[in-house]
Amino acid sequence: MPLINGRSGDITVSMAKQTVKSGKRRPGSRGPLPTGKGRPVLVRIQPPQFAALEAWAKRQPDKPTVPEALRRLAEKALTCTAESGGVTG
Repeated sequence: MPLINGRSGDITVSMAKQTVKSGKRRPGSRGPLPTGKGRPVLVRIQPPQFAALEAWAKRQPDKPTVPEALRRLAEKALTCTAESGGVTG
């Protein structure tokens, strides 16, 4: 056998850490599944607004999470704004 790394038959390979977007969780990993690249945003929402947000999410056929509901509502607002010709105020 050839000598590799000073030992016979012993091969060490180092690889860069990779992000996997397969929707599968690694054993022992914590937190939500990876959703891709994006900027995390921390938003404080008052109880009446949060209740309205939760109510909106519960009325949706697929029952999105609160963060997903926020993303969808933001997209709707931005789409309406773009269609009306821009932001006013």
